[in-house]
Amino acid sequence: MNSDNNAVNSITPKPHTMVNILVEMNMMGIDPDPFLKLTAQDLLTQYGSGAIEISTKIEKNLILERDFQSAKLWHKISYYLRSIHRTDIIAAH
Repeated sequence: MNSDNNAVNSITPKPHTMVNILVEMNMMGIDPDPFLKLTAQDLLTQYGSGAIEISTKIEKNLILERDFQSAKLWHKISYYLRSIHRTDIIAAH
């Protein structure tokens, strides 16, 4: 379990860094959602079935830090991870 906490701490973004990039993308007319989907896929590649738990922990940590914009982004990443997981389950049947 300690390794999961280390993973969460090592990939938790600095306050507003990720948000600023995605806001800038949106202002330029670039949809940031594909970036979030790529992030979800990369987490899944790196952490396997633990990716959803890690993503959810990051989201909760950001809420505790009152960084609601970043937490919203991680909520979307968690959503994409769950979608990928459901698709994998369906494909396996």
